[in-house]
Amino acid sequence: MRIDKVTLSAVDRMLAEQACRDLVVQAAAFTDAQSHEDFAALFTEDGVLIRPGSEHIQGQAAIIESYRSRPAGRITRV
Repeated sequence: MRIDKVTLSAVDRMLAEQACRDLVVQAAAFTDAQSHEDFAALFTEDGVLIRPGSEHIQGQAAIIESYRSRPAGRITRV
């Protein structure tokens, strides 16, 4: 897989970084609200969720199923 180097302006870089931060906060909010379908929709249909210390979870359906099994009171820290 080849990744070409892209040069961004300072403003574009800040906007990209903020979009990444917003995505992380949105994902945490969805999981904490037990909106599993909304959380899984942040991934492509065949996307892979990689959690430290756990097996990879592939696909939106598998992500939904995995998060449905989480304890109801568990919260995400970002």
